[in-house]
Amino acid sequence: MLVHVIYGYRVHDDVLPQLLREHSGRAREGGAHIDGAGFFTIFTKILLPVSLPIFMVCPIWQFTQIWNDFLFGISCSRAWIPCRSPSR
Repeated sequence: MLVHVIYGYRVHDDVLPQLLREHSGRAREGGAHIDGAGFFTIFTKILLPVSLPIFMVCPIWQFTQIWNDFLFGISCSRAWIPCRSPSR
């Protein structure tokens, strides 16, 4: 489990800052500053709502990676034996 957390952290650490850099354009921040918004107002009113989809994608992506590794391990091991009806 720790391996998945470390792997997921590294991938999400690359994805999230890139998304925030794309959405925090100087025009948006400049316009918000002109309107009197501070750092936390810009973050909570502009960047956080735009970032909600990626905050939903990251856990789904993490779960999918863990589930795929689980299914690969089960399919390659002898633990996965099809159920057979008892012979009568």
